[in-house]
Amino acid sequence: MGVSEEDAALSIEDGSAWLSVYNVSKLDNSAIHLLLEQTANTIQSTDLAVPSGCLRCGGADNSELMYVEGRPTRLCSICLDDAAQERHEVESDLNRASLGATPGLPGAGIFVVAGWATFWTVLDLVLEHFRVQFIEINAFTFLVLSVILGSVGSALGWPTGATLRRSIAIRKAPRAMSVFFIGAAAIGGEILYVGLYVLRLAGVFDLVVATQLLGEVLSSYSGFWIFCKLGFLAAIGFSCVLSATLRKSVRLDV
Repeated sequence: MGVSEEDAALSIEDGSAWLSVYNVSKLDNSAIHLLLEQTANTIQSTDLAVPSGCLRCGGADNSELMYVEGRPTRLCSICLDDAAQERHEVESDLNRASLGATPGLPGAGIFVVAGWATFWTVLDLVLEHFRVQFIEINAFTFLVLSVILGSVGSALGWPTGATLRRSIAIRKAPRAMSVFFIGAAAIGGEILYVGLYVLRLAGVFDLVVATQLLGEVLSSYSGFWIFCKLGFLAAIGFSCVLSATLRKSVRLDV
């Protein structure tokens, strides 16, 4: 290419051509332009060369070089519009609300309820096993708790949001309905947690009794414990809203 291998090199690997320029201090604008022309001519002589004209319809009229979604291509305006319309139709179908997805809402609610009750019950058992009487609040414990609450909360919220995403029940107001859904599920999870706590103490599992005791149990929580519960709820809700409002997308077929 008229340039030493120490300054630039052209390689063809796995169906792609790579031009590596190591030192441009010795190249002026005309030399760089010549280098690119020689590179294009070299590629043109290989099986990597693409035909002239629009790469979608083959027409030579009005085709232009353009940079679309991270890669160069050559298209005419009609084909570009057609590709954009096709992508819009595919994405609309992927993100369309489905009546068949609505029955999945009870399952999503049960998932959050069970996850909430299981998390706090396991945490109680761990603290009891190691006979932890108090937790010192410092930068380290705050970081550890944040990671635990955020990780488990995201694990509960993200798949729940994915289930809610295509449900007709929340389609009109995904953020507000997701927050309401997670709030209701968290209350149900707290009732189940109280029921499991009573079961551990008295050997009786009764959700009606647990519901009656919910207010008393909540009022007994310390400020730190309330902060942890609200932080866990925020982690579930935040990840759920993100997942519920996320739109699936596809690349342009060009």
